[in-house]
Amino acid sequence: MDRELEKLLPWDQPNNVYEDDGPPQDMEFELKGVRFNVYLSGEIGLDSMRTKYGVKCLSCNELLHPSTTSATIRVIQHMKEKSHVKI
Repeated sequence: MDRELEKLLPWDQPNNVYEDDGPPQDMEFELKGVRFNVYLSGEIGLDSMRTKYGVKCLSCNELLHPSTTSATIRVIQHMKEKSHVKI
């Protein structure tokens, strides 16, 4: 299920743990009928040196994370936890 959702995300997935895991600029998008806003937080991970992203579910109006290095994980985790998709 996770790989299926990852393929639907509007940004390229990282090839390794050193690459950024999110879009190159702020964006709103829809995934299986659920709207998200992923934006650059302006921070860099001190240990990973990767871009940090804020992630918000616009459908639930819930801030999923203010500054994460993995937008992919936050979006997929939210989709599963809120039963937006069947596991």
